[in-house]
Amino acid sequence: MESLDKLWQQPPPPDAGKRLGGGAAGPGRRRLLIIGGIIILLFILANTAKGFFTDWLWFQDLTYQTVFTRRLGTQVLMFFISALAFAAVFLGNVVLAQRLSPNTEGRTLPWAIVSQLQRLSRWSVIGGTILISLIFGAIMVDGWIVALKFMNAQPFGVIDPLFSRDVSFYVFDLPFWRMINGWLLGAFIVSLLGTLAVYAVSHGVQGGKPVISRRVLAHVGGLVIAILAVAAWSYRLGIWDVVFSAQGVVDGAGYTDVHARIPAQWILFGVVIVCTGLVVVAVVRRRIRWAAYGVGGWIVAAILVGAAFPAIMQRLRVQPDEFNLEKPYIEYNIEFTREAFALDRVVDQAYPAEPMPTLADIAANEATINNIRLWDHRPLKETYNQIQAIRLYYDFNDVDVDRYTIDGEYRQVMLSARELSPEKLAGEAQTWVNRRLQFTHGYGIALSPVNEVSPEGLPSLFVKDIPPVGVFDIERPQIYYGEKSSDYVIVGAVADEFDYPASDGNVYGRYQGDTGISLDGFFRRLVYAWELADFNILISGELTPESKLL
Repeated sequence: MESLDKLWQQPPPPDAGKRLGGGAAGPGRRRLLIIGGIIILLFILANTAKGFFTDWLWFQDLTYQTVFTRRLGTQVLMFFISALAFAAVFLGNVVLAQRLSPNTEGRTLPWAIVSQLQRLSRWSVIGGTILISLIFGAIMVDGWIVALKFMNAQPFGVIDPLFSRDVSFYVFDLPFWRMINGWLLGAFIVSLLGTLAVYAVSHGVQGGKPVISRRVLAHVGGLVIAILAVAAWSYRLGIWDVVFSAQGVVDGAGYTDVHARIPAQWILFGVVIVCTGLVVVAVVRRRIRWAAYGVGGWIVAAILVGAAFPAIMQRLRVQPDEFNLEKPYIEYNIEFTREAFALDRVVDQAYPAEPMPTLADIAANEATINNIRLWDHRPLKETYNQIQAIRLYYDFNDVDVDRYTIDGEYRQVMLSARELSPEKLAGEAQTWVNRRLQFTHGYGIALSPVNEVSPEGLPSLFVKDIPPVGVFDIERPQIYYGEKSSDYVIVGAVADEFDYPASDGNVYGRYQGDTGISLDGFFRRLVYAWELADFNILISGELTPESKLL
């Protein structure tokens, strides 16, 4: 037994590396793994950069580059700040845990196993830190708009009646602090779990009954105190959160929120402070049970005070006398709703209306009488599709109401755009050239007055047919951007674009607009072929330097 102990405690034998797989094949495998990891990383980076580049070109085409750069810059900054901050917190605690862990001189495991565990632990810490830091950085990226609103906050000049704060605090500040609070809580919890894992592995290697030193206890206790501090801050923020409550009869704080939930938040805030004190005492006196009692009491208080107490008050106190108790909060809701929609600035004026208009009224308001709308947009859309779609691949998607001067008279009309539905093309026509290069746009409109019908009971069309004819001379009837335009097309190709069918053959045209993302080089075609998962963009001979992606 004594010789066996000496064997386990002696330095590693000279050929230990080979026996553990560290011979000639080891470096080769590591090299392949490194190369594979680099290739995967480069692919991920290229895929991300591709998305940014295509978005940038789109925003540039719309002349909104500053919107894109402001959003992207904020996202990148938030990602790196949060990722580096988490890495510092997590790695700092894990490294500290490794330093505070007992040494392995009295280990009960052979050196070979211990060395493997040490190597595995080291790489696990590095890989885990990188992975979790990326996750925490990505979490914060989605909060870019919250951060921008916080940094550009402006006062509303309106004070809420509950906490006497400017309303801008709830719109700009509170969501940001909520986001930071949630991030810190997650960061400290994950750091605590990582720290405990390091201590657990260390004690497992050490063997025997674990002995927790005062420094280890102080370290773990410090992390628990940090979590409790963030939780206390969360309860403080929760007091302001009641202005967003939807528990009452109207949105906003109600009777139960003010008289139960706000006191409950203060009570839980105090409970967390007491619990923090118990953790401090537990660390100083090495009485771990005290900390457990504190956390247990916090959980019980959260259930009884945070959940049960408001529910009981709502059921037993509020519901039997809801109108009287909720009346002031309903008045708040009405008052601030009116102010938000500027309804408080509406001036009431008496208007002496008569049951029936007189002949003098009709004569004095002839334009109004002549434009009373009789057509309903729902059956009118069906009628347009039946009599004006012309071909199966055209659709009227919606009917709108507008007003134009027609023959010197101001008229109210209903109109709809004749949009293209390429999915309705015949099966043999569902080719890439047709879908992307030729059938690129709808054509023309149907327009009719709101109160006229033909002898057949149909709308009296002011503008109709393909090409459109009627009271207006429409110079550009092509519709490239419509309500049904949910896919992409390419204009400026070798093939002309289909305008409309005619009795003596189809009529073709060319895109005359200014917008569109240029596909004037191999690199752009490659990027968009990847982005849109369309290899034809890269290899098609139909595209020219003048081609644009819409």
